[in-house]
Amino acid sequence: MRVLVSDEPRDPKISWAVLACLGLGTFLRIHNFWLPDLWLDEYGTWWVVSGSTWAEVAARATNIQGQSPFYYLIVKLCTALFGEGSFQLRLPSVILGILTLFVAFRLAMQIFHDQNLALVSTAVFSVTEQLIWFSQNARPYALAIFLTLLSFHFFLHFLELPKTRIVVLYAVTTALLIYSHFLFGFVLIFQIVVVTLRFGWRELLSKDWLLAFSLVAVLCLPLAGQIVNLYERRQTLNWVPQVVQAIQASALARGFADPWADFWADLWPG
Repeated sequence: MRVLVSDEPRDPKISWAVLACLGLGTFLRIHNFWLPDLWLDEYGTWWVVSGSTWAEVAARATNIQGQSPFYYLIVKLCTALFGEGSFQLRLPSVILGILTLFVAFRLAMQIFHDQNLALVSTAVFSVTEQLIWFSQNARPYALAIFLTLLSFHFFLHFLELPKTRIVVLYAVTTALLIYSHFLFGFVLIFQIVVVTLRFGWRELLSKDWLLAFSLVAVLCLPLAGQIVNLYERRQTLNWVPQVVQAIQASALARGFADPWADFWADLWPG
């Protein structure tokens, strides 16, 4: 297995442009991130981390949230050190969003082996509105995106040179990604598909990949109970139908009330 990594000298102009993109991306993530009021899901994060003990925080996350306690313990550390508020609740996401930019540049170099394309990739990551929003949000998405890029970073290193150290770094990072958000477990499936398409399914049975997958499985074993619990209460997590019904009911009520509102407005224009 071999993945080429570009060793060409870097153009100083491109290096400065990359630094400018990183600086812009950092500014956009920091700028007034503490000012907007907390929204509904962020209040959920605040409730979890407001537990009086670390064990209580972990229990609240396990029993109520759709993710493991991993992210919430990070936020709890921040609030324990600096107090509770929108600044403290969002600070971990801001830091992770900034770190994501640096990993994105390195990952782009690994994938494209071209400084110009790496610069474009960094610029896109720096100014994409949705990524900035995730970085200013007290929810686990910035952590999951950061770990996704880091997992692919070690994944490519693994393809290039499957040393034990790289295998362990890849497995630990990928396991932490699943801890950050269960839905991001599809990243592991995608990586398995990539290896299968490129090298054949027999490669998955090699000692290196078996070691990596076994380590990921062992590290994720503590999540089994929470995943089963989520499946059992999956209907309570599906709030979309209730929202749709509420919107339909509101539209029906407005359709009935608006004509009467116009009638009374014409009757008493003052």
